[in-house]
Amino acid sequence: MPIPEETVPSSIASAASPAHGETTTDSGLRCPVCEYNLTGVAEDRCPECGKPFDRADLLADLAWGPRPLPIWDDPGRGALARIAGMYWVTWFRPAWLGRTAPRFLDKKRIARFRSVALVVSLVAVLLVIMLDAPQKRASLALGVAAGVVGMLICETILGIVFVVALTAPDAERLPPLKPGTTERQWGLVGLFRTYTTASVAALSVPVWVRGSESTVIWCWLAVAIWWWVALSAFVWVQPATLRGKLVCIVAIPLAAAVSAPLSALTLLPLVVLSGG
Repeated sequence: MPIPEETVPSSIASAASPAHGETTTDSGLRCPVCEYNLTGVAEDRCPECGKPFDRADLLADLAWGPRPLPIWDDPGRGALARIAGMYWVTWFRPAWLGRTAPRFLDKKRIARFRSVALVVSLVAVLLVIMLDAPQKRASLALGVAAGVVGMLICETILGIVFVVALTAPDAERLPPLKPGTTERQWGLVGLFRTYTTASVAALSVPVWVRGSESTVIWCWLAVAIWWWVALSAFVWVQPATLRGKLVCIVAIPLAAAVSAPLSALTLLPLVVLSGG
């Protein structure tokens, strides 16, 4: 996406594209993989590590402003098309999302999608509760509440881990974030909230196909593994160290395991009051 000229200092823009390979003052551009100084480099490939880079993305990072998220912030798509598109890429193309998502995102736009994904999941589970046996509705509602609390706890834990472990090599050179801006690592954890809808699908198995409770457990397990693999694919393509990526991949199931009992504890008073 082209960067408006007024958002990029003229000294940076001119230094990023020197005439005939002349080296001017330090452009500030660094390789996102190895931190090599790209001042004077005409080709969009790092001469040190050989990795390609997007010059427009690096200039945008220097301009320090949030940029649109592919699909979700596409003005040419309708609301339903944007929602369906985000579900598609988080479920089936997480590595593409990890590669194309901008480094800095608008907090409000990311929060809006997380809210949409949660509403879609709650509407779906409401349909399941209404179609199931009346005597099971209270336990289902309580299970949904526990699931929402657990999801929020898990997202918070993973957001912290991702920000620490996936820190880019040039992070120390960058100024503080502008108000309303969030880094990709923190902002995109919540995009995988779409898997709550997949969990609802697992919950609805006994309602739609008359499966047993053990069938639901196996379906939930399949969704959990699917979520782990998808989020790991997103992590793997980030410009971070191998150690940082492995830490995040291991942290994903651990965060889920920790959030489950914590969510149960937060809802314990409600269970006691309801006589459960």
